[in-house]
Amino acid sequence: MNTNTSEQIDLLYKISELPQFISVQGVYLPNEIKHIRKNGRSRLIPIYEAFTNAWESFEENDISSKNIRIEIYSNKVSLIEECEELALDKIIIKDDGVGLNNRSMRRLLVLRDNSKNRFNLGTGRVQYIHRFNRTAIRSYCAENGKQRYREVELSKADYFLAHNAIAKVITDEETESDMQCTQVLLMNPLDKEDDNYYANLSMA
Repeated sequence: MNTNTSEQIDLLYKISELPQFISVQGVYLPNEIKHIRKNGRSRLIPIYEAFTNAWESFEENDISSKNIRIEIYSNKVSLIEECEELALDKIIIKDDGVGLNNRSMRRLLVLRDNSKNRFNLGTGRVQYIHRFNRTAIRSYCAENGKQRYREVELSKADYFLAHNAIAKVITDEETESDMQCTQVLLMNPLDKEDDNYYANLSMA
């Protein structure tokens, strides 16, 4: 697998060292993420953030042929005999936009990167980790004339914060696949009430 030095600097990690926590320098993340408050207006905010990112990944001249799909998977959990309730398995937001190219990957990994536009604070991904213990982002993209598969996990779990990180790059490798798509998987709600809410969501 080949990668040049400029790519390594731009992406904040070396592919040869993956998987790797993306540790933040000069900021203590356990305190920083407390100042980026959970948006309490709606439990749908993480889904909205993923949907917005998917929409913004479409190129203007090709938007009519693009798709965003939201899938909700729930399991029945037995509490006592003859009594069941739903528990969330995962929420998946899929799109066939440009994927996690170098520019998008860096924005994902750098907290408060507002380079997307002047209204963007670069903190949307924190809404994922305030509601879900695990967020996985899996993406196929084209970069420097080659196809790549990239996977990142986001969390504020103790084992992430112990590395002063909320992101871990799992995979970044060349692939023969010609797909161009991204999946955001929201898993393990941190709050029981959130779990009940998401598990009972419907598109109706």
